[in-house]
Amino acid sequence: VLTLGAFISNLPLLAGVVAITLVAGSLNPELALFKQSYAHVAKPLRLLKPDPVEDSSAPHEFARLLGGIVLGTGSLLLLAGSDFWGWLLAWVECVGLSKATFGVGDRFGWCV
Repeated sequence: VLTLGAFISNLPLLAGVVAITLVAGSLNPELALFKQSYAHVAKPLRLLKPDPVEDSSAPHEFARLLGGIVLGTGSLLLLAGSDFWGWLLAWVECVGLSKATFGVGDRFGWCV
């Protein structure tokens, strides 16, 4: 949602902040702000319905790191003036995130 908002508002710095947050959360679980906001805000307020699945966290952590790297690279390209390539990488991250978060790929048979 934040990356989409950054695109709509043309705010490359917001995309950069999201990228830093993703990478930092991958390297140190205490800095995983999105995961913490889910666990401590969205879940207790019942804003989202949990669907617990017994799974290894390693693929999810890798995906978070990769998404942060891709979005970070896109943010740097945006700040360097390469709007097309920067926003393209931001959209690549959005597609990967939608696959992971909403199971979009599972519904359409994508392997992202």
